This record gives sequence, C-alpha cells and structure tokens, in this order.
Amino acid sequence: MERGTYDKVLEFDPWPYKVARVVVVTQRPLAVPDSRVTVSALPPRELAADLSAQGFKKIYLDGGRLIQSFLREKLVTDLTITRIPVLIGEGLPLFGALGHDIDLRHTGTQSWSNGFVQSRYEII
Repeated sequence: MERGTYDKVLEFDPWPYKVARVVVVTQRPLAVPDSRVTVSALPPRELAADLSAQGFKKIYLDGGRLIQSFLREKLVTDLTITRIPVLIGEGLPLFGALGHDIDLRHTGTQSWSNGFVQSRYEII
C-alpha cells in the first residue's frame, strides 16, 4: 500500500488486513510499529520481482497512486472495485491519467445490505 493509505489505516481498530505481511511503498522515512509491516522504496516492476522472488504469488494493491503506477507498468491482472453509497465532493481520483485505455472483462458483482457494491474485473 502507499504511504497515505497506510497513515489512514493506522487509525483503524482493529487492523483490517488479515495477511502475513503488508509492504508500505514510500520514499519518506517511516517508523513501523508492527512486525507485519515492511517498507519499500522500490519502483513497481522491481518490487513485484522482489516479492515474487520471496515466494509471493499475488499482490493486493491499496492506494490510488500505487495502483496507477502498477497499471502503467502492466503489472495488474485483475481489479476489485468496491463502491460505497457516498458521493465524495473532493479528493484524489482512483485511477487518474493512465496514458492509455485499459480494457476490462467483468467477472462478478456482489452487493450488501449496507449499500456496498463490489465488482471484479480481469484486465484483457
């Protein structure tokens, strides 16, 4: 996840990630209070190769700019997009300018009684 997302997630109780390890991608120094969290300043392609060499098969990306950087490098195979029933008046765009269109194939959608809607896509 990117640094801004990590800073926000630190406010959550309990910790929302049920994975063995979280990598925070940042160029700024970061004190990490949790042994499940490591820090990396590697660019997307090098980070993906490093994680692959460590035996990781899938990477869950969190944070708009980080997702954009992996999309630009064509390192994303599928997307899960969750929408909540709030129109945000200001903020950062999730995907921003990518330099080219990315074709998707819809693979499923699920909704919940709280209004959340989650759609899954493969990148073609």
